[in-house]
Amino acid sequence: MGKIIIELPLQVNRHFRITDANVAAQVLRQLEGLAQVSTNSVYATDAEVLSVWADLVESPDEFAHQLRQRNRKHG
Repeated sequence: MGKIIIELPLQVNRHFRITDANVAAQVLRQLEGLAQVSTNSVYATDAEVLSVWADLVESPDEFAHQLRQRNRKHG
């Protein structure tokens, strides 16, 4: 069993359980579509994310520090 966490700008608490794998896959596709439309963001593959760490010029600590700084500016 997996979990999906959705944060809403509303004061609601709901718990849903989907037992059919096909329905779960459909719901997940729909949520990913909504997330992409609402944020206009482009998703990166696992390989793309991991390649960033593999080709580092900076130390991992310095790279993490830079990421935190960027997140503070934009998030």
